[in-house]
Amino acid sequence: MLAADKGIEVHEAPRETLDRLAGLDRHQDVVAELYPAAVLGEGDLKRLLDAVEGDPLLLVLDGVQDPHNLGACLRTAEAAGVHAV
Repeated sequence: MLAADKGIEVHEAPRETLDRLAGLDRHQDVVAELYPAAVLGEGDLKRLLDAVEGDPLLLVLDGVQDPHNLGACLRTAEAAGVHAV
């Protein structure tokens, strides 16, 4: 799944620009500009699960503090076909 396949613009920039945009120097040479997405609450879960064909797959997390661990969980969830986190 490449960015271009999803209609995502990619721009190359010098490291100094990435440092400034990220607000820190530990960004692994990647910075993304995101727009706020709708946040679904617990009350939306039944509607979401009712729309899934077959058995839904959920990932339930508790107490995740390290953003790297969260990233790994989300990438694994995407690869496994999880319907909701």
